[in-house]
Amino acid sequence: MSNAQAKDAVAALVAKFQYNLADYKRVSYNETLTRIDFINPFFEALGWDMTNRQGLPENLREVIHEDKLDIKGRKKAPDYSFRLPNGRVERKFFLEAKNPADKQLYQRQIAATDKAIDRRVYALYDLSQEEIRIVEGED
Repeated sequence: MSNAQAKDAVAALVAKFQYNLADYKRVSYNETLTRIDFINPFFEALGWDMTNRQGLPENLREVIHEDKLDIKGRKKAPDYSFRLPNGRVERKFFLEAKNPADKQLYQRQIAATDKAIDRRVYALYDLSQEEIRIVEGED
């Protein structure tokens, strides 16, 4: 795929995502669909062999799906493990896929946690409502 074709493929993925965003934010749109519809085509456009078209054994593949890692005695299985296309086993980066609805959930959880931390700090320092408004930038 040429650079121009890759650029067009990525632009088409972005347009598709924007056009159907409401559907992708539904909980029923899961991680597997996200991988099939966007992640795999995106990395294919960048030149990665996502489906092992070359028919290589696992130890020579560019991309390993659900790789098996042992990190500090804990078993991990990233959704994708990317390696240089030179046949070395050296991993270059990992990708953990999430669906768009998960991101919204995480953002809400982070916001709620931030507020809880703020309340505890305000209580710890015994701040008045007026002092809290100043700290939060409210006038």
